[in-house]
Amino acid sequence: MLEKHLPWSRLMEKTNVIFIGAGGHARVLASVIEAEEKKLIAVFDPDPTKKRLDEIKNLGEYDRSLFPAANLLIAIGDNSTRKRISNLVAHPIGQVIHPSAQIDRLTRLAQGVQ
Repeated sequence: MLEKHLPWSRLMEKTNVIFIGAGGHARVLASVIEAEEKKLIAVFDPDPTKKRLDEIKNLGEYDRSLFPAANLLIAIGDNSTRKRISNLVAHPIGQVIHPSAQIDRLTRLAQGVQ
């Protein structure tokens, strides 16, 4: 009965996330998405010295055609750079909030919150 109404297979799937950025801020966000039980599947960073983010290989320049169903996090600490990049991407912008964060009930969290 309940099985017909609840998409159990969807509840068991992890949300796939891709990053633009492979530096220090990306490392922090990777830890948070792991705590949220999301899955980092790709990293884009044009800096050739940044070869990997943990076990994920850096794919170089952002490619909007790859991983079209994944949520994107702009994993760059500088707000103005993050805003500029957000105008250039094709993926849905995700949000990341550590499960232990305390958020006031009157707070409204917008798309892209980190």
